[in-house]
Amino acid sequence: KYPKHFVRADNCNLECNGQFFTDANGHPHPYVTGVPTIDGKSLWPSQMFYCNIATSYEDMVALDLPCKKKIIRLWKIIEWYCGSAVIRTHAQTIEILDTKPPVLHCPYDFTVTTAAGYQCEANVYMPPVTVHDSCQDTVHVDIAYPGGLLRDQNGGYILLKPGVNRVVYIAYDGCYNQDSCVVFVTVEDKTPPVAICQQNTVVSMTRDNFVHVYADAFDDGSYDDCHLDNFTARRMDNGDACSFADTLFRPIVEFCCDDVGKEVMVIVRVTDKHGNHNDCMVNVEVQDKTPPVINCPHDVRIPCSKYNDTINLARFGQADYYDNCVVDMHQYVDSFLNQCGLGYLERVFVVRDNMGRLDSCRQR
Repeated sequence: KYPKHFVRADNCNLECNGQFFTDANGHPHPYVTGVPTIDGKSLWPSQMFYCNIATSYEDMVALDLPCKKKIIRLWKIIEWYCGSAVIRTHAQTIEILDTKPPVLHCPYDFTVTTAAGYQCEANVYMPPVTVHDSCQDTVHVDIAYPGGLLRDQNGGYILLKPGVNRVVYIAYDGCYNQDSCVVFVTVEDKTPPVAICQQNTVVSMTRDNFVHVYADAFDDGSYDDCHLDNFTARRMDNGDACSFADTLFRPIVEFCCDDVGKEVMVIVRVTDKHGNHNDCMVNVEVQDKTPPVINCPHDVRIPCSKYNDTINLARFGQADYYDNCVVDMHQYVDSFLNQCGLGYLERVFVVRDNMGRLDSCRQR
């Protein structure tokens, strides 16, 4: 019985990295690939005492490539019988192939943050992997990631967006055998936005006693590599001048008449969509550009009498006024009566706001 063939077609080839026992020529040893037998007894090495049979083999390398080596092993069996010799031969085919992929070890999963100047992406350095191949001296590595591929590059920089990114190392040899491993790279946005405020600004009171200003009105070009989400602000004095007692950042900042003519420092907080924030400050000058308006009571005509009270004139009415931030109102009385008590009294009402603007009216 002759030994079987070791060919890939029968799923029985030898692997180049199998570390099998070899003969003096460096070829697979017959103990690995089998020897001729008779009645279950091995005919190699030659046993002349057994039926006068001698056995030998000779190898011929039919193909020798990096991925495949093919050896034709010619077995020769000689049997001496009655002074003559019978020679039998058998060609055994032995294929040594490289069908095993390289072995690679991926790094552990890791987390990085986005970098400034990369439009909400992280410039991530992927370390080289350890790769081993038992048959090939040269192993190629590709790195596939969302949005790109590093061809034939074991390690390098790649751009990844926020979230969990699946990065695949693909190792392959010259015989088209390949294997892969996966690294999950989590990209987080931990870079705060750049907060830029107006250095100085003016807020004008409306016709009410209070005015609120949206926080983004103080912005002067704040930006973030990913996305700005909101602007909030608060007064540094906590609004004590207006009895606000507000220490929270809110979408609006309030001012009152007591702030007119003063400078109020405001902190503006810029927050991105991932919750990172940065602050800047703006100096707010509060002005009141609404002048006061006053209306006097109508003129009054009364007969001359020695009982006329020229001191208490409140019975002739009071002036009414409107202003959002009035400081005070004064009344001045001028007498234009002669010795007989004829003539007129002139009441002058003057109202002044906290910006120093005046309005007046007169009643006779």
